[in-house]
Amino acid sequence: MRSPEINSFLIPTINLEINPTHPIILKLKKLESCKDRTVNIKDFIWLLFEISLCTSGFSLHNPATFAQRVYKLIKLELGIEIDEESQSDTDEELPYEINEMEWVD
Repeated sequence: MRSPEINSFLIPTINLEINPTHPIILKLKKLESCKDRTVNIKDFIWLLFEISLCTSGFSLHNPATFAQRVYKLIKLELGIEIDEESQSDTDEELPYEINEMEWVD
């Protein structure tokens, strides 16, 4: 039987590094401070996180929710009205474990 110390090395950790000068991050920050925004930036942030998971080789916690967010983004870009029911479908609690030591202000 292996010791817990050895097992901790075998489990990959998820670290998201954000470039604060990236144009996407700058635009999201600008949208977040806007009072009369029509876009839910929470979905964009989730999409960035889930895309980074996929490109790093991790699997998604809930692929169906990811697909709903992509569909909403497509509807938004095409100018199709987003119904209220699908708006609340993607609101969820954080399904990924976050180490409190990782939080940076």
